[in-house]
Amino acid sequence: MTPEEKKSLTDRLRRVIGQMEGTLRMVENDKPCDEVMIQISSAKGAIQKTGQVLLETYLRGFYADALNGVAAVNTSAAKNSGADAEDDEAAEEPLAGVFFALEQFSRIL
Repeated sequence: MTPEEKKSLTDRLRRVIGQMEGTLRMVENDKPCDEVMIQISSAKGAIQKTGQVLLETYLRGFYADALNGVAAVNTSAAKNSGADAEDDEAAEEPLAGVFFALEQFSRIL
């Protein structure tokens, strides 16, 4: 993750924290339920968007790493004519991280 991407994500999270603090004050000040629910819905949307941005950032990095890995695997395969199970497992390992991230993100939708 680049410093710019990290700053964007932390800024988003700080805005969500501010929204939730404002929502807490609304409850403490006995604001009407419909107004509080609007704020909760807004915060939920902001959290979902933050998750989406984080996942997209992760997948972009994964994709770039995968392309570099494919180049390395192709170079290695050219040197060694046989493929073994360890190489297949090593190729699948990064996908486990992608699948886990997708599973976690889908839980907040």
